[in-house]
Parts: sequence; C-alpha cells; structure tokens
Amino acid sequence: MPLPLPAVRGLLPLAQRMTARGFERRGLSRRRVRAGDVEVNVFDGAGEGRLPQFVVQHGLGSSATALAPVVHRLVPHARRLTAVDLPGHGDSPDHAERLTPEPLFAAMTEVYDRVIEHQAVLVGNSLGGGVALRYAIHRPEKVAALVLVSPAGARVSEEDLASVLSRFEAAMAGDALALATRLYHAPPWYLPIVARDIQRLMLRKAVGEIVRAARVDDSFSPEELSSLKMPVLVLWGRSERLLPPSALEYLRAHLPRHALVEEPYGLGHCPHFDDPSWVSRRILKFSRDAVGAR
Repeated sequence: MPLPLPAVRGLLPLAQRMTARGFERRGLSRRRVRAGDVEVNVFDGAGEGRLPQFVVQHGLGSSATALAPVVHRLVPHARRLTAVDLPGHGDSPDHAERLTPEPLFAAMTEVYDRVIEHQAVLVGNSLGGGVALRYAIHRPEKVAALVLVSPAGARVSEEDLASVLSRFEAAMAGDALALATRLYHAPPWYLPIVARDIQRLMLRKAVGEIVRAARVDDSFSPEELSSLKMPVLVLWGRSERLLPPSALEYLRAHLPRHALVEEPYGLGHCPHFDDPSWVSRRILKFSRDAVGAR
C-alpha cells in the first residue's frame, strides 16, 4: 500500500506530489527505510537495463523528486534504481534528535547498506554528493562507480564556508529567491512564483540543523579523497554560483589521478534543472565505460 503523501501547500509541493506519483507509475515504489532512530523515504524499483543499480541522492533542502528528469532517463538502462530522501527532506520525517553531520552520515551509510543489493553507481548532487562520497570512502566494495555533481565536502576556508552557509540562512530569513537563482545556469521565469514554497523547504528542521552544525572539520581529508579506487566522475558546471572555486581546486588537488573532473558549459549547481538530458547521457556513458556494460 502506498505511503500517504503530506498535505499539499503551494505549487512546489503539488509538483512534488505529482512527481512522486510519476515515480510510482514508472515502477519505483515508495517505502520507508529505518536506520537506528532515523527513518527515510525511498523510491525504489527494478529497471530495464544491464547497468548496475543506480542510487541517486539530492542536496540540502531538496528531495528525490527534484531529480526526476534524470531518474526517468536512467531507469531504462539500469537493473535497479533507488532515489532517497535525506532525513527531514522530501517525504522523510524529521529526526527526533539534532541532525549534525556525524549522525547524518552514519544514518545514510546504514540506509545505503540496506538498499544496495550488490554494487551500485552512486550519483549525488551537492550535499548528496557529500553523502555518496562518504559512503564510497567507507564502503568501497559496494560502489561500482561514483558520480559527484557539484559535491559538498571539499575543505575550504572558514570564510568560504561562512559565505555558503549565509546564503541558506538568508533563504530561511525570507530571501529564498536569491538562493534559488544560484542553483541554475539560467534561472527560469517561474522562480519568483515558488519562492515562498522554497523558503518553507529551507525552514524545515533538518535543513536548519545541518546548516548550523556545518564545520570545516567535517570536510574530507586529502587522504580520504586519494583513497578512492573506483571510477570517479566530477561534474562542476561553469555556471556554479553556490560553492566557491576553492572547493573545486581542492577536489582537483586531492582526488586520485584516475578521477575525471569536468566543467561543462551551460550548467549550474543543479545541472538536472538546466539540462537533464545531457546530464543523464553523461552519467550513462561514464557508467558504461566504468563497468564495461553496453
């Protein structure tokens, strides 16, 4: 039986509700996965292709449904696809305890342990990239390949981190439109219409706790990044306006030599908004090359 969806409030939640139904029609059933005292919503189902399972992870304040344009393009090519709502995001309930990086990563590691059958291609954007990267470092045997799209977690200066966090704090205070425009290469005309809905997402308990708890010390060390043995692709759009250039410099300096770091034109912090068709094709080609499947 499908899990109940939250009450619709605004245009963006309505779109999320409709997208969730679209997932279900595509064969991605909704279920809850518990990891300790954390419970998350998962869309999961069999695909139609030969590639390994894809696990797709969204960023801070977002949801699995935001990645729908990419998810629908990956399903026909994978044996299985799983898209996860972070704790307190999307249709995942709020965590009873304070959600700091350590319990967040611990919970998501357990969730991934539960949902990954054998090996998976992990695809993560922003904070979701940080989650995927953390899992790949700690569970390398479970990761066939790693796709990091403007990933969080690079070690930057205190000033650069404070600048990023201030944009989320401004969104919580009412300037959600300013944050939203930084996610795109070319912000769409309708963003002002959904700005209030975006602010409601930023005001969720989990988002505020993650923002307030973020520290430079939570970032990945050079040793952790260089330890990655699986194929790695980093996509960092030329129109990235949320994360600082120093984050990309850090990744270039410390990821292993086999990692591919690409800076495509026409893409911003969330390329799945700008050009989901191109992003999906790039993920599929990289995944085929990584695992030798056609």
